[in-house]
Amino acid sequence: MLFKVLVHGYLCGIYSSRKLEEACQYRIDFRWLLEDRKAPDHSTLARFRTGRCKEAVEELFYQFVRKLEEMGETDHKAVFLDGTKLESRAGWYT
Repeated sequence: MLFKVLVHGYLCGIYSSRKLEEACQYRIDFRWLLEDRKAPDHSTLARFRTGRCKEAVEELFYQFVRKLEEMGETDHKAVFLDGTKLESRAGWYT
């Protein structure tokens, strides 16, 4: 269940454990993933991601990517980098 929450959070652009906890409490898509169980605490999510389960979570991500590739959802022929340039406000009036 925690792995599903992490993957869905990453797909939604939510990386912070506290933001994931908040999303689990208030967002319907996360509530559906939790199957109406109590939302996990941010410390539980952080320990799952970085604690003793770190290697297992990393292996699950590799398996997930391999499964997507087998299904034809992704290929690894091209790599794209975001080259967005943003104007700094530090020297706005100088």
